[in-house]
Amino acid sequence: MFALARFKTIVYDTQVMVFTDHKPLVSLLKGTQLADRLLRWSIEILEYNVKIVFVAGKANLVADALSREGSYVDEGSDGETKELLKVVNELKLDSDKHDPLDHELWLEELRMSDEGWKELIEILEKGETEGKVRVKGIKGLVLVENYALGRSLQNTEIPESNRKVVPKSARNLLVKELHEGDLGGHLGAQKMLRQLGKRFF
Repeated sequence: MFALARFKTIVYDTQVMVFTDHKPLVSLLKGTQLADRLLRWSIEILEYNVKIVFVAGKANLVADALSREGSYVDEGSDGETKELLKVVNELKLDSDKHDPLDHELWLEELRMSDEGWKELIEILEKGETEGKVRVKGIKGLVLVENYALGRSLQNTEIPESNRKVVPKSARNLLVKELHEGDLGGHLGAQKMLRQLGKRFF
């Protein structure tokens, strides 16, 4: 139900096939006698063009793989497996070093920048929670109490969301990733900026 409601604008009036290894779920739309809660869910699902298809667990490879815990490579593993794991880990480490969207690297960039964040970071590292700092590009003085330091610098003005402070060098890439990335979409300029504003400063 969550996925249907969340992606309603995409799946509404479109044939959606749900492959499941949970056989009782198939009877949800068959018109059989249902308990009240299941009946309510069934009515909500009928709003969409959904077809639920049962696929046995062994044949449903994607669900089977997602439901399993990761495998551990022990001392007894063959040399080829160990070598492959070593190469994959090296590639991952190498890609992590150069990822401009890695928020842990943003802290170092902000510390090195001339935007004024360096002074704020130094104050927070000393454990101080009060004061004001001038940051280039922000009108007025920045209040130290509105920021927190962890693995990244975070703006805490909005209580329910600690927004990560993004260095100038990563801003265009962040917008590009939200727009063109795997989880991105064409939200429209205003909606995209609102989405970014909820998580980033």
